[in-house]
Amino acid sequence: MTAIVSKVGGERWKQDAMWLPTVDRCPQDEPTTPMATTEMANTTMAMTTEAMTTEAMTTEATTMMTTTPKPVVGHYDLKDMNGTFCIMSQFNATLRVNYTKHDNETALVTIMVPLMAEVSGMCPMNMSSQMMSQLKLSFKNGTRTLTADFEEVNGTAVLTGISFFFVYDEEFVNASMMGQNETIGNSMLNLALSKATDAYRCDSGDMVMITSRLDLMTVDFIVQAFNVMNDTYGPENRCAGDMTTQAPQTTETTHMMNHTTEMTTTTTTMTTTTTTMMPTTVQCAGRDRVLTGVAL
Repeated sequence: MTAIVSKVGGERWKQDAMWLPTVDRCPQDEPTTPMATTEMANTTMAMTTEAMTTEAMTTEATTMMTTTPKPVVGHYDLKDMNGTFCIMSQFNATLRVNYTKHDNETALVTIMVPLMAEVSGMCPMNMSSQMMSQLKLSFKNGTRTLTADFEEVNGTAVLTGISFFFVYDEEFVNASMMGQNETIGNSMLNLALSKATDAYRCDSGDMVMITSRLDLMTVDFIVQAFNVMNDTYGPENRCAGDMTTQAPQTTETTHMMNHTTEMTTTTTTMTTTTTTMMPTTVQCAGRDRVLTGVAL
């Protein structure tokens, strides 16, 4: 503390009655230069640009084709006595069977035709002046057999009938005919497939209502029941569903949408942070140095 000396009427006198304190300034009172708004904006833009570049690189690296996994198909080919293919087919097949339970309620069971089903049947044969062929797929130790009958009509391969033989087992829960067998079929389908020299193909899937109690659904279906040459399929007749099926889409659009959302979120967060980072004003009340600033 120092005394304040004043000069009044040419005389020097010392003010003994009053001592005034010297005001010490705390470091926080020193002038603070806030970061320029332009500089903060440029920093935010630079960080956002860097994030966008990183996301773009990630998008490029992760772009891939998204396709629905194709079901595994079984190859069900029938050979003649010489070991030459006379019927060729491949498909993934599912049967749906309606049955009656003990309480007289109706239930539905879905049965997949296994890939390793046993193949038998009849090679094309002239019967009653009509070329016919038959394909049989047996499985579950012979307790189930799916049979397809084909006929050549005026140069056209026709699927004339489908039948399913099965034994009521544990899959037919509470079946009223448990342990018994039954055959459900239709010999009057008459579904034209292709020219007799061609193969019929339907990748998109077919659903045939055989009876009110039996449906057959196939995917990636190819069959040639007549005129198989050199163990290969002839020209393909495609089903209507294959002609209208759209090409698979890629995941690039999805990735881009996700990355755009992430970049938007990042930019918003940075803007909020910029607002929070404004310089804090600190005041000091004399010697007591009371801090009244806002803490970060």
